[in-house]
Amino acid sequence: MTAQPHRSFGDRQRPALSQPAGQQEPRHVAGTPLLRIDGVRLAVGAHVSPPIDLHVASGARHGVVSDDPTTAAALIAAIAATRSVYGGRITLDGRNVTALQPLHRAQLGVHAASPRITAADKLTVERHLHLAVQRRTPILRRRGGISVAGSRTIRVSAALARTGLTPYRNTSPAYLPTLQKRLLALAIALACRPRLLLVDDLIAGLDQAERDHLASTLRGLPGEFAILVAAHDAAWVAAVTDTLTHLPATAPPSSSRSAARPSRPMVTAPERLSGSPLLSLEHVSARTATTTITDLNLNVATGGIHAVLGGPGSGKTLLLNVVAGRHTPSGSSVIRYNGMAISADNSKDHASISLADDQFVEHRTVGEHLAFADRHHLPAGAQRWTIPAVLAVFPRLNEVGTRYPAQLTDAEKTMLGITVALLAHPRLLLLDDPGRRLAAGERATLTAALTVIAQRGVTILLAEATPALAPGVADRLSVLSNGAIVLTVDAQHSDLATRSAPGRAS
Repeated sequence: MTAQPHRSFGDRQRPALSQPAGQQEPRHVAGTPLLRIDGVRLAVGAHVSPPIDLHVASGARHGVVSDDPTTAAALIAAIAATRSVYGGRITLDGRNVTALQPLHRAQLGVHAASPRITAADKLTVERHLHLAVQRRTPILRRRGGISVAGSRTIRVSAALARTGLTPYRNTSPAYLPTLQKRLLALAIALACRPRLLLVDDLIAGLDQAERDHLASTLRGLPGEFAILVAAHDAAWVAAVTDTLTHLPATAPPSSSRSAARPSRPMVTAPERLSGSPLLSLEHVSARTATTTITDLNLNVATGGIHAVLGGPGSGKTLLLNVVAGRHTPSGSSVIRYNGMAISADNSKDHASISLADDQFVEHRTVGEHLAFADRHHLPAGAQRWTIPAVLAVFPRLNEVGTRYPAQLTDAEKTMLGITVALLAHPRLLLLDDPGRRLAAGERATLTAALTVIAQRGVTILLAEATPALAPGVADRLSVLSNGAIVLTVDAQHSDLATRSAPGRAS
């Protein structure tokens, strides 16, 4: 899809943002787009978009809109590397950046302004900008008689002035009006001196006067960098950009089970090619005071979502604890993971297996839970998850970052548990009835999130007492009854997901 010019503001003059001494402007090859999107596909809800092509020139003001606003937002997130793409290529100034992490793209000059920023209420507005410059930009060096701190201060002061936040520089974000919070997100990106500024629906929650103010601010930004704008209001996007691209619609829902789920990327891991499963349980037996599994056999393929349905007392939780290494099975049990026998006594065997739970530390906030979890080493063969990446899957956690577990809803606790588990960078994610206690709308949100997680290459073993999530996401279904797997079928060829799962025989 090629961008078509929508409107022009003529030779609009944009005053230049102050530039620290000694900081060289990155070179751009004349005649080539600064940003190229070629054939990129995005996960949008429970669907995958058609291939997207987009070219943004250096210094351009480019807008993207779609019939479903989440598609445009997903594209912005993909360019910032907080959302995965499925096929295609993202190129920045001729360099393929598709595989680069968010920090690496930020160091190349890609910075996003989003209403979903996580701000620390104990820090001032000015301090937030200083920290952003420290963390997101290449190392500043003393040049031309100006110290590193002086260069940083110049950037911060210029960004505050450009966004009108100078009077709020010593204010905590918690006390800012909504418009100023949006301007803070913009100021943080500007202080990092972007080559490409991504603006993601900053008008969310603003009234018309506030939207006009934000539009005026964006139109007054200097022409030394490109801006890509997305918002749910296409008219507003057109008013602040020179070129507008309408993104293709995602595939519409279908009554067919197989059509309702987006296609997943082809898995090329050796175990999948050889036909062996990622996880294999052979004659596994284990016992607790109330539950028993006996001679259980189960194979879980790589790269999909395998649901185990079983009523109360059937052994679902015990099964997941055995796989996670939290419970030792009997001596005759054989568990193979990635083709190798594993033992509950060796924690390294379970390094890339993560069980999501709701065992939180009550005196830690949501943000502190994420920061504490984001310290795991990357297991061999696993894909790295970052805090921005998991928050892109569960954006609702951005809004509750300063809350404690006791202040969260059931849905938010479920999201936090899965997010913490993902930050261990698992290849195999274990979920114990995450849809319980959730309303229908919350289950739909969780279903879409699990689809995205699976599309990023994480294999999911999902246990449910009743089929709350399995109908929308599972590739394979197994029935657990009286401590044993009694049936396993392909989900798309079965109506098991629409029936109640059997439990322990009375």
